[in-house]
Amino acid sequence: MLQINVIALFFGFGVIIAGEKGKLAGSIVESLSEISIKVMGIIIKFYPIGVFGLCECHGT
Repeated sequence: MLQINVIALFFGFGVIIAGEKGKLAGSIVESLSEISIKVMGIIIKFYPIGVFGLCECHGT
């Protein structure tokens, strides 16, 4: 987990140092973050159906 944080920190510094060219990378990361949040929202909406199906399968 520490490795991910260190790489993210260096990536952030690189985006800041790159200035105007780094804004493109920053916007791409921001877009990917928004997409992953939307996908997780969809998964969370369907999660109860899976839990009920699992309970039905095992009988408890």
